[in-house]
Amino acid sequence: MASATGSPGSKASLRLWKNARRVDPATGAVRSGSLLTWGDRIVSAGEVGDPKDLLGLPVEAVDLDGRLLLPGLTDAHCHLVRYGLDLTRTADLTGVASIEEMLHRLQVHAARTPGDWVIGRGFDQDRLRERRFPRRDELDARFPDRPVLLHRICCHAVVANRAALDRARLTSADGLFTEDAMALLLSAVPAPSLEETVHAARTAIRAYHRGGFTAAHVLIGHPDEVRALQILRQQGEMGLRLRLILPYSWIDSMEALGVSSGFGDDMLRIAALKSFADGSLGARTAALRTPYADDPENAGLLLLSAEELVERIRRAHRAGLRSALHAIGDAAVEAVLLAAERTQDDGPPPRIEHASVVDPDQAARMGRLGIAAAVQPQFIASDFWTPERLGPERSAWAYPFRTLKDAGVALAASTDCPVELPEAAAVFKGFISRSDKRLSESLAPTEALRAFTLDAERSLGEEFPAPWETGARADFLVLSKDTEWPLPVDSPWPMERIVVGGTARSVPQEL
Repeated sequence: MASATGSPGSKASLRLWKNARRVDPATGAVRSGSLLTWGDRIVSAGEVGDPKDLLGLPVEAVDLDGRLLLPGLTDAHCHLVRYGLDLTRTADLTGVASIEEMLHRLQVHAARTPGDWVIGRGFDQDRLRERRFPRRDELDARFPDRPVLLHRICCHAVVANRAALDRARLTSADGLFTEDAMALLLSAVPAPSLEETVHAARTAIRAYHRGGFTAAHVLIGHPDEVRALQILRQQGEMGLRLRLILPYSWIDSMEALGVSSGFGDDMLRIAALKSFADGSLGARTAALRTPYADDPENAGLLLLSAEELVERIRRAHRAGLRSALHAIGDAAVEAVLLAAERTQDDGPPPRIEHASVVDPDQAARMGRLGIAAAVQPQFIASDFWTPERLGPERSAWAYPFRTLKDAGVALAASTDCPVELPEAAAVFKGFISRSDKRLSESLAPTEALRAFTLDAERSLGEEFPAPWETGARADFLVLSKDTEWPLPVDSPWPMERIVVGGTARSVPQEL
């Protein structure tokens, strides 16, 4: 891209982005013209004249030569810093096809990784040749002395060897733990240093740029994650607009400090507190109203009752905090709906994280209550076992995007990274061309784009000018000149630049 008076990354605050085609996420219309940005905001869009005549200030002109612009995209539910730690400290077990392949990857990782613990993440037991979790004795045979801890891809189940169990002072015949039972085992793993956490956050942000995101709603698990992000913010290295969703267990501290939703600035801001109503479908801990079709003695785990959720929502309201409630199974969704109905006059409705199994009546109630949902279209392909696990009737309620959309539910596009990779194109494809062939539940391209933009941000109660309007954030993607809208769903997006806060950055090729 040519620049008349400087490069896209220079320090000029006033920029004229000329000869662009921009996609409107509300209508899908493609409009040609220019953008005038001042700092991190859009001043005007359309046929912009010479800004020097208007403001008498130096301007940097960037000729986009007909390139297509997408508004800034948000991943509305992710574990950003955890993903960075996975990239920098953890064995990647994604896609392993057998327990032997898993053990080999762990041995390779252990040989080149300093320290004591061997941590792996990303396997799916249903994709293994053995169709089961690895066992403690299999880990013991390869790692008799070093503690080993393996996270299932959903992070709702872990497997440990004897050495790891000894460190946590636990016993288990098979080494398998799920949900709350994981806490003591996880607490035995040495925490990364603050320096390691900062490096992890920086690495994850680069990965998010490569995946086409300009913003994210970040689930926080440890105070050092917040500290690391603050350090990057202070050093001017953020590069993503982040909204933090903190653990509900921090509410005492939040109340004591008087910190409420909205605390922070437009780059780094506290948004909500998160509670877990259930677990995951992959670990068979998501709470269902009737048992799993492939496990008739098990209906999952309801971790919080409707009454407990009512108390949490009300306490958060009193503290000026929104609630984000993890609910995957229809029983957990029902508990959230009952709680939302009882607290609807006390403050803003909760946002449901996932809402994976929702029947039509529940979808209608979500719409009436104004409950948004952070959904993960990539799960449709990953959870290939859904029909077997839920049965034919109930699997029709899995990932019901069209039903939710038609009921008036704001859908916020997300990845749940590191469960899935932070790739906007993959999320977009999941909304539009569903791998489960249930195209009646798919979204149109413009609806999918809205889920990354307008609905994603407003799902946490933020109100701001829509993309391309005066005062909107100067966040957008610059795609190659020959790109047309709608974008293809079976090929990578041809991104040339990512612009956050009016500053253009190259798309990273390596992390």
